[in-house]
Amino acid sequence: MIEIVFYSGIHCSLCDRLDQLIRPHLEDLRRHTPVELIKRDVGDDSDWRRLYATRIPVLTCGGKVVLEGRPEPEQVAQAFACLLSGCEQ
Repeated sequence: MIEIVFYSGIHCSLCDRLDQLIRPHLEDLRRHTPVELIKRDVGDDSDWRRLYATRIPVLTCGGKVVLEGRPEPEQVAQAFACLLSGCEQ
């Protein structure tokens, strides 16, 4: 199973944008392997806030940052292709 963590914040338009961009890629990934998407608000935990507050939105997998900030659609597609193939980010 692939566990993807989505760190975001309240009233974060970039987070909303990335959420929309990843949806079709998540659906495609789920056709091939079980995937769990966990959404976390950086305001809920001091460690998350320290690590990611100035970088949100942030997607991690296996503790590694896969995407952050304002990625282009091509970067999102490439990141999910990499997740599907099992490559390191």
